[in-house]
Amino acid sequence: MDKLFVHGLLLYFLARGHLGFLVVLILILRDDIAIGIRYFAVQNKQVIPSIWSGKLKLWLQGVLILAVSVEMMNVIPLSAVRILAGITASWSVISLLHLIYVNRAGMKTL
Repeated sequence: MDKLFVHGLLLYFLARGHLGFLVVLILILRDDIAIGIRYFAVQNKQVIPSIWSGKLKLWLQGVLILAVSVEMMNVIPLSAVRILAGITASWSVISLLHLIYVNRAGMKTL
């Protein structure tokens, strides 16, 4: 349910012009791919635990949502939000690759 809320906020910020399409696409796709990997693992009676890079990704997403909200009140510049958005999207890709790498042995059977 929380991912649905976060994805809804990201799409809202995209529609309002506060986040770019590529950033929103990366953030949503990363979550969906990770959920898909976990789903297939469960089907094969495997567990893919959370990792620190994913927790940092979640924290960065929360900071990004807060930053966009503050930017909408004209407290911080949009350029600062765009820099944070780029960092968050980049880290999302890194954390997905980290998730795959850490669980590579178990994923061979998927």
